[in-house]
Amino acid sequence: MDEDDGEVRHDFLSGVVVMTLGSAADPVGLRREEVAALARINPEYYVRLERGHDHQPSAQVLLALAQALKLDDAATTYLLRLNSGWSPSAMERSPASQKIPESVTALLRTLQDVPAVVVDGNQDVLAANPLAQALQPASMQPGRNLLLATFSAGARDRVGETWRSLAERLVASFRLRSNPNDPRFRELLANLLIQDADFPGIWARHEVADLSFDTTQHRIEPFGVVTVSWQHLQVPNTDTYLVLFADPPGSPAAAAIRYLAESIR
Repeated sequence: MDEDDGEVRHDFLSGVVVMTLGSAADPVGLRREEVAALARINPEYYVRLERGHDHQPSAQVLLALAQALKLDDAATTYLLRLNSGWSPSAMERSPASQKIPESVTALLRTLQDVPAVVVDGNQDVLAANPLAQALQPASMQPGRNLLLATFSAGARDRVGETWRSLAERLVASFRLRSNPNDPRFRELLANLLIQDADFPGIWARHEVADLSFDTTQHRIEPFGVVTVSWQHLQVPNTDTYLVLFADPPGSPAAAAIRYLAESIR
């Protein structure tokens, strides 16, 4: 969720939209009455929502607010999920209890030339093929967590100047895909808030984003640092995602990945 000049900033807390009008440097923004008018709701009711006095507004009201605030699809989905809650079964899940469909496990075994991992909404690595583990030994091992790995000192040194942007995107995806009632989510959040100096500021931005395609940097000798593209594909009927690392044939990244694949055979 990006904030443009002249537009109101929108945060999501306790299942309602909390408005922060402008900033100390730029107070220009939508007034509460203007937001209510755009959403075609009573201004007094909007104030109640803003203050958290109504914890279950209708989907129609939330969609109207999302349209008034020009939220993107990911932000709108997150707002609706906060209001509707998560199923009790999702609250009991842990990385060890997550079951990956056998078809996905078989796919990982056949993908010998493409790094592939399976992660959940908390970005815990549930499974990874040998090439993915060779590509990033520090993070793409079953039982590791991509978010914790990203906020490690080693990741900052390895990724360099693009680290902040990558961290912000991963945190935004973590907020969107995770379940706030999940003990694992709470454990990760507490650890990051306490142990990392950068995470609290990024988390406080309340951004959400659905990671479907992105790039990350990896050191593959003798090629040096290579920028590799990856794609997130949700596994149907689960809250897990298959992440594939692939670039067009002939590209530096494709050549480096092919060399890495041959070296581990």
